[in-house]
Amino acid sequence: METGKNYHWTLALIALTTVLLAITFRQSINFSQMPLPDIEISGIPEVSADELGPIDHILANLKSAKIVFNAPLKIGLYTTQEIQLKLSKVASIEELKKIITVDGEKVGATIKISRRMTATLKGSAFKIIPIQKDTQAISETGVTEWKWQLKALEPGFRTLHLNISALIQVENESTERTIRTFDHEIHVEILFLPFVSENWKWIIGVVLFPLVIWLINLLLKEPQQST
Repeated sequence: METGKNYHWTLALIALTTVLLAITFRQSINFSQMPLPDIEISGIPEVSADELGPIDHILANLKSAKIVFNAPLKIGLYTTQEIQLKLSKVASIEELKKIITVDGEKVGATIKISRRMTATLKGSAFKIIPIQKDTQAISETGVTEWKWQLKALEPGFRTLHLNISALIQVENESTERTIRTFDHEIHVEILFLPFVSENWKWIIGVVLFPLVIWLINLLLKEPQQST
């Protein structure tokens, strides 16, 4: 019987310690970001005109443009984050970085583009909602942008895949061809503690407090059973 009482007291101590830890971690966590270098995209290899097929001719004549996107390195579990992608034929990477308005390291690159481009963001550990259409016409003088709202669903080190493709019309073909011109992985650490920090009242009220009450009632019944 003494062993059972010690076991119950141990459970009570664990529950109270968990409550104290939840209160301690309710302060927000600083998401420090390490700077990421801009990405260098290799161009299309130079070949002679005789070696070029219809698609090769189109690819060789594609214009270049600058892109910038924000790459969050850390996200709290069940918290939301916006990803923005900006594309311009005239603005520089540094100019595009200045109009990214959300958190995360700003990464730039130079890519090949067509008149219409498709951008997608995917990741199995996230719920991702596109704010703009995947396929958009590219402005000659302005900035074309894509936005996604994502929520982290699984803790640990996870990957987002950002893909950008050019839509081209090939001679004698009725449908457009999709040519991928940019493929990048964004590595994100999804942290569990921010969930505890932001929801500590809910954790104490719904999970820990009932557990403590149950343990207290169990300990109060113990003397009666021993008699």
